[in-house]
Order: sequence, then structure tokens, then C-alpha cells
Amino acid sequence: MYQPVEPPIERYLERGQDSHFDDSLIRVYFLNPVTSVEAASTCQRAHDTYARDILGCPSSEIEAPDLFKIYDSERNTFHSLAECWKDFMIFLQSTYSDQNFPKSPTEFPLGFVVLTASDSQRATLVCCFKEDEDWHVGSCLIPIDAELGMQAQAMKYSEDEFPNFARQYDNDLPGEIS
Repeated sequence: MYQPVEPPIERYLERGQDSHFDDSLIRVYFLNPVTSVEAASTCQRAHDTYARDILGCPSSEIEAPDLFKIYDSERNTFHSLAECWKDFMIFLQSTYSDQNFPKSPTEFPLGFVVLTASDSQRATLVCCFKEDEDWHVGSCLIPIDAELGMQAQAMKYSEDEFPNFARQYDNDLPGEIS
């Protein structure tokens, strides 16, 4: 399921799309009762299996790129994907609302990952993408391990491909998140 993105978020996404580095980190939210330690462990597992199974590291000379940044808000405990979406919109607004936005943000501005349970074998990948000149948001459940790392990295290189690979996975986007 894909949903349109409302203004002024579209303007922030445009600015983010034009300014991010391919090596910018993808923000990772975790829902209660997942702890920051469990989230870090899951992200490390996704990174390591991606490096080993997809890139051939460490047996080759290729160094695996860093993929994820755990977002640990001391003031908020997230209980739903909708809460993560709202926080991500605040991040976009605070980063891209004025004309002096960063020319090379360290966080990927078009999507994020949500970990829903400490023992889950899948994570939710949320991505904003442009289709027919309009911005949309979509999500899908992706197996953790090499698959999550591979799709997260692919999303950073071309968010336009998100609708194509998202069709391969289950979708858990709630009816209304904007």
C-alpha cells in the first residue's frame, strides 16, 4: 500500500533527495519492548550478513559500508509505525525547513527502518519515493540479515526502485500515517 505525501513534506523530500550522500546512514527506530541493545545487535547482524553474503567481506578486500544509525530517543518510546513516521517528519522539517539545509546530511532523508520485536526475523522498511511527479510513502517487511542490508543499500542508491522491490515483500503500512 502506498500513500501520497502531503505538503510541505514534499519540499523537504525534494531537498533531501538532492543533498544526501550514498553513504548516509539509514535511521532505525525500535518499538517498545525492543531495547537499544537489541536494536544494535539486530542492525549489526544485518550489516554483517550483508557484508559476508552479498559483498563477500571479509574474505575479499571490499570493506562493507556502514548502513544503519540507531535512533534512541531518551524522551520518546515508540509504540507504533505511525509514531515513528511522525518523528521522521519532525526530523525532515528540522533538517530541511530553511534555505540553509545541510548540503550533505549524515542520515538518509527518504526512509527509515523500524524494528518491531526483539525476536522478529523481519524489519519494516519505510521509503518515500517519487512516482509520476508525486511523492508517496510505502513500506514492506524485509527479512533481517543480508536481505535487509541489501535492500537498505539499494534504496540509498535509487529510491525510485523501492516500489519494484517492495512488491516482493509483505506490507504492513497502516491505513493512515500522514
